[in-house]
Amino acid sequence: METFEFRKSREIGDVISGTFAFMRQNWKALGKAMLVFIAPFALLAGAFIGLLQANMSMFNIENMGMSSALSEIGAGVTLFMVFILAASVMSAGVVYQYIKLYMEKGGGDISTQEIWEAMKPNLIVYTGYLSVSFMAVFLGILFCIIPGIYLLVPLSMLIAVKTFEERSLGDAMSRCFFLVKNYWWQTFLTLFVINLIVGVAGQIASFPSMMLTVAMGLTTASDGGNPDVTFKILLTVASAFSYGISSLLGVVTIVGIALQYFSLVERKEGKGAMQRIDSLGEVKEANDNDFAETY
Repeated sequence: METFEFRKSREIGDVISGTFAFMRQNWKALGKAMLVFIAPFALLAGAFIGLLQANMSMFNIENMGMSSALSEIGAGVTLFMVFILAASVMSAGVVYQYIKLYMEKGGGDISTQEIWEAMKPNLIVYTGYLSVSFMAVFLGILFCIIPGIYLLVPLSMLIAVKTFEERSLGDAMSRCFFLVKNYWWQTFLTLFVINLIVGVAGQIASFPSMMLTVAMGLTTASDGGNPDVTFKILLTVASAFSYGISSLLGVVTIVGIALQYFSLVERKEGKGAMQRIDSLGEVKEANDNDFAETY
């Protein structure tokens, strides 16, 4: 199987096609790691939000009282956010460390244990970096939507810069803005198209959860009481399934970000081209030595 080339300049279409080509080539090893490290947190996040939706009908709120309802909502949302953050950290760790190992080994014969050993020392740092980028984008959207969107594009590469260049937080943020400079629109459109594809697939996966929510609302309204226990269980399971699939699909976006990162590095600095020139020089030198030994 031909080794996938990361260090090359790519246009928008090349990044998108390359993303799915890499996923097709590595779906077994990468998919196993996704199921082991990402799926549990995503399923728990989905289960919590599904259970919260099932319990927080307007009839339940009236029975519980507003203060109790708000307390339960707050606890449910907090747990949901914790598990979503954990799933996001694991997603970034799995993808970027897999790619790093793939490049070091020159192929995709990578075990789940290798990914874990490479990812483990970086989990706390990844959590901090992701939290900072989320907060910066959130504040940008809060004050005015456009700054949030502007920040989202360069900061989407923050973990990639940390993984492949081992930079501190401040240096990594500066590096992200440097790479995206003059290529903001290209990066935005690339991520937009990939996220659009992933989003459509995610909506298909969430269809059962949406239908159950509507059915539960109609049934509860007609009965004038609390949701049926069966509906609660079904909604919790469907929501867990939906968030699990969505989180696994999010890996596609991270691969796309990685390809765009390497493309921008190549455009700005040509590291891949220099490596290929060096390797050609080494091959020529080896051939010359063989020739000299022969004669």
